[in-house]
Amino acid sequence: MTFNRIDVDHWDRKPYFDHYMKTGKCSYSIIVLLQT
Repeated sequence: MTFNRIDVDHWDRKPYFDHYMKTGKCSYSIIVLLQT
């Protein structure tokens, strides 16, 4: 498997990349019962 550098400025998926990197921050949460 080789590494292929992506030229983000000319990438057709740049708008989607920008959205998730700048405005669509992902997060996860979990609730766990610690005592029974």
